[in-house]
Amino acid sequence: MQNGGLRTRGITKSSQSDKPLITVVTVVYNGEATLEQTIKSVVNQTYDNVEYIIVDGGSKDRTLDIIKKYEDKIDYWQSEPDKGIYDAMNKAIDLATGEWINFMNAGDEFYSDSVITTVFKNRIYNCSVIFGMTNQVFDFGKRIIFPKQMTKKSKHLEFCHQSCFTNRIVLIEYKYNTKYRICADYDLYHRLLIKGKKFIFVNQIISTYDNSGGISSNSPCIKYKEEIEIFNSRYQRVKYLLFCMKIYIKRGIKHIMPKKIIQKYRQIRFL
Repeated sequence: MQNGGLRTRGITKSSQSDKPLITVVTVVYNGEATLEQTIKSVVNQTYDNVEYIIVDGGSKDRTLDIIKKYEDKIDYWQSEPDKGIYDAMNKAIDLATGEWINFMNAGDEFYSDSVITTVFKNRIYNCSVIFGMTNQVFDFGKRIIFPKQMTKKSKHLEFCHQSCFTNRIVLIEYKYNTKYRICADYDLYHRLLIKGKKFIFVNQIISTYDNSGGISSNSPCIKYKEEIEIFNSRYQRVKYLLFCMKIYIKRGIKHIMPKKIIQKYRQIRFL
């Protein structure tokens, strides 16, 4: 394992009476194309009590060179093979020392340099999860997503994990279930709701998330299968098969329809 950062030089941070320590985590693997923009988004935050941790999965490209370029602004980084994104996120939970943890993974960005200041300055939260809005980027435009309040009956995650801060003690207790490839975040927050944990919405756009080509959008059948398993939905097999049939039909239509017509239709629906 390789590691580095301020912590390896004996420089550590802690919460202050009026400024809780906020841990921001970036999980990355072969992310040279997008990592630097994420790092800049974190280190440029105006809030002056941020602990920044990067967990790399043993990248083979220039990812480590980019991390080392900003080593004097990163509290701790490590690089070693892992078992996937949620395994890496669990590692980061064990490494974090802040009161609140946000996962801003490679390619994600805070919506502005003042996000953390706006959320935490002069505010004390009595809850387990703080969540806000997301500026989602699609290949046909951008849209601000106003999340619904999560309940035990929510059949999917109502907010992006990039747009929330979760209490570290709660994350240590529950962590991500790595059997899920896509929906471990939904599983985590669903379990927290079942346990009666409190969620608070803040009227703030927290992150910009590129939704144009992620694993959840490219693998909708896997995502839906995990969601109905987590929610413990009745007739799971039948629902899954019907959903996959719908996806295959839609993809067949997209394959034969002119791209201009499809793009226009998506733009109309988007607006």
